[in-house]
Amino acid sequence: MRSIARIALLLAVAALTPLVTGEAAAQVPAAEAAAFIADWDLALQGDAPATIRVNITDADGQVAAVVTGIEGRETPVETITKSDENLVLSYTASIQGQEAPIEITLTPDGENLSASLDLAGMMTIPGTATKRQ
Repeated sequence: MRSIARIALLLAVAALTPLVTGEAAAQVPAAEAAAFIADWDLALQGDAPATIRVNITDADGQVAAVVTGIEGRETPVETITKSDENLVLSYTASIQGQEAPIEITLTPDGENLSASLDLAGMMTIPGTATKRQ
């Protein structure tokens, strides 16, 4: 139980300490992702719940996204793809000095989004994203 809480805390830290290697990549036309384009609060569930911000925008006709961690550091998303009805945001973060891939999968769920955050394939944390007011 304690290790799950630690991993969740590391995940929150991961959103704060990204390894950005360049401009955010947008591979999805904005027209194909209209339901996702908004500013979202993503509430992650688990032993150590946390809320991060996911801002998905239309950047010259392509989807772009920025993840803001609990302490306010903005991380451009490196890769954005669409799989069926899901939008998948991928970026790399540093966790205790180690590079770790982070993947957030978002699925429309009424006015909200169901979310799943995968931390380096080691654990998946469910969540719900609601539009910011």
